This record gives sequence, structure tokens and C-alpha cells, in this order.
Amino acid sequence: DQPLAGWMTPRYVGQSYNLPRDVVLEALMMDPDAPPRRISLNEIATQNGMTIDDLQTRVHAATILWDTTRAAQREAASDD
Repeated sequence: DQPLAGWMTPRYVGQSYNLPRDVVLEALMMDPDAPPRRISLNEIATQNGMTIDDLQTRVHAATILWDTTRAAQREAASDD
């Protein structure tokens, strides 16, 4: 979970934060149906009128939600 940097790509963010592709794309406001392409966080931030700090906040929130969801799923599975 290293801090985001402008050179990072969505794939790198997903690997660093252990997030699935769809969670990363949603956090970075990217169309999941668009063909994959190499784009930096700097480009994403610029396209959306945001800063890297704004993207960091979105990725952090997505990480918390994903971790909470996974924990609930594991708990539900262990109850069965």
C-alpha cells in the first residue's frame, strides 16, 4: 500500500493494494468496458480535474470497502 505516485498505472495500483481490476477502475473513474491501455495516474487525474491526493483518497476508500466486503464474505462462509 505505497502512496500513489503520478507514474503509476491502474494495474500497478491494483497489485500494490491487492485490489481486483473492477475495484481499481471504479476508484479511478475508468470505464471497465474500455479496452485495456497503459495510462498513468497523472493522466487520469488531469482528465478528471483531480490531484494525485484526490485519487489517493478514492483508492483508500475503495480499499477499505473491499477489505470490509471480503471480511464479511469470509465470515459468512465460515458460518455455513
